[in-house]
Amino acid sequence: MRSTSLILVILLASLIAHLLASSLLLAGTDEIQLQDDELIKRVQAFIDRILRIIEEVASYTLRGLLELLISLARIAYIVMAIAGLIMWATGFSIYSGRKFLIGALVLALIVELMKGFL
Repeated sequence: MRSTSLILVILLASLIAHLLASSLLLAGTDEIQLQDDELIKRVQAFIDRILRIIEEVASYTLRGLLELLISLARIAYIVMAIAGLIMWATGFSIYSGRKFLIGALVLALIVELMKGFL
């Protein structure tokens, strides 16, 4: 996870450097006398690009985390269902087994509905 964060930071820094170079550097000597309004527009466009990129990276990261949480919840409800079934079927703890099965069913419904909204 730490290496992924480092890669994202390096990628974002290089992207910012590229955008800065392409947006703010002047191409020739005749462009040196840029009007203040044009320079402000370029800076605003540059900042808008940076914010859009940050938003896309954050959205991608959050979607990945949600998918990870859904996968973990699926594992949890499968384990709960198996444990509940074993407890109920063997008579070790019929009531606890039934509660585990009901909990696994509720968790499965919530997780699968949540996955449908993504």
